Parts: sequence; C-alpha cells; structure tokens
Amino acid sequence: MTSSLQLLFAAIQKMQNEQDMRSHVIPKAGEYFTENYVKQALKRMFRKLEVSSRVELVMQLRASPDIKSESY
Repeated sequence: MTSSLQLLFAAIQKMQNEQDMRSHVIPKAGEYFTENYVKQALKRMFRKLEVSSRVELVMQLRASPDIKSESY
C-alpha cells in the first residue's frame, strides 16, 4: 500500500475514533445527493459503459486484460 493511502486510512481511522462524524468537516453523502440523483447518475454511467447492472460491470472488469484481478 502506498504511503498516501496509508495516511488516508489513518486519517479515516482517527476520525472514526474521535467524536461523532457529524462534528467533522466531511459531511454525510446524503446531505448533498438525493436518492433519485444517485439512481440517475448510475443509469448514465451504466449507459456509457454499456452495462445494465453492477454485476455486469464487475464481470466486464474481470474480463478486461487491463484490470488486475487482485483489485476486487
């Protein structure tokens, strides 16, 4: 794992160990995105990637020679 990823994980762990996440600068995702927005964004991404589900997307990624299987 790269040092920048280690720092990120350490920061996340520290925030989880501290007081409630709501007191930190990082807001909850639900405060910015509605359920409908997320659904529509996923539909647009799936259309661009020519897949119809998350399962199909993962299957395509696994079949891709550019993607290492260890990243799943």
